[in-house]
Amino acid sequence: MFHLVDLQGRFYEWDASGYPCIEQAGCQHVEVPKALAPLLGQQVKLLLAYTPDPASAAPGHGSCLWGRAEFCPVHRHDADCLLRFFEEGVLTEEAGDWFVGGRPVPFRWMAGHQGRLLGVSVVEAGDLRTSGVAETLMAEVEGQMQMMQSVLAQLRREP
Repeated sequence: MFHLVDLQGRFYEWDASGYPCIEQAGCQHVEVPKALAPLLGQQVKLLLAYTPDPASAAPGHGSCLWGRAEFCPVHRHDADCLLRFFEEGVLTEEAGDWFVGGRPVPFRWMAGHQGRLLGVSVVEAGDLRTSGVAETLMAEVEGQMQMMQSVLAQLRREP
């Protein structure tokens, strides 16, 4: 079955366990594990990335909300860091940690940052039982992923 998760906003941890949440526009709070639950055990493409704000002078090209780089566990080491995790594989969860194809999803580095989580189940064209809606949606999501990767690559090249 086809599933899509598209979340963008301010990442934070619900408690000391590191349980990831996102505050989206309009103060809508989303618990990441609950949003990802429909994708669990499926072959997925998953993108997790900081979303830069070129107009901001904040660390991480405007993605960091810690105020100053020395307060941020990521940007105190590299003020220009733009986290980008893109992986394809089976989405699994073990003791609160998430993996795609065995590779850990770095939610721990997202707290205190503007970011985006994009996850889509990978399905074969023959498995689609709708009238082209899922193919269109998949193409749109993949286009958004490619655009975000392009923007991040451009920001890395800037001095």
